Amino acid sequence: MAQTHARWVVKCAFFLLVSLVVGRSLGGEETYISHDFARKVAVLITGESNIEPLYDAYFYMDFAIVLLEQMFENLSLP
Repeated sequence: MAQTHARWVVKCAFFLLVSLVVGRSLGGEETYISHDFARKVAVLITGESNIEPLYDAYFYMDFAIVLLEQMFENLSLP
């Protein structure tokens, strides 16, 4: 039981570390997410297109991209 729990903790820590490295290597969201698309997502989520919901939309899309990239990377490992 302790080994299973320790293995789970190590896997989670590794996932978070790799996610952090991938997230930092992508650079700023504005370089790969269109401003118009981010505005449309912000309006879809909050109904507003102010700067605060726009940055929230950038964050949510960036976070989703990192998670999806990590899931596909983990699926391709043996």
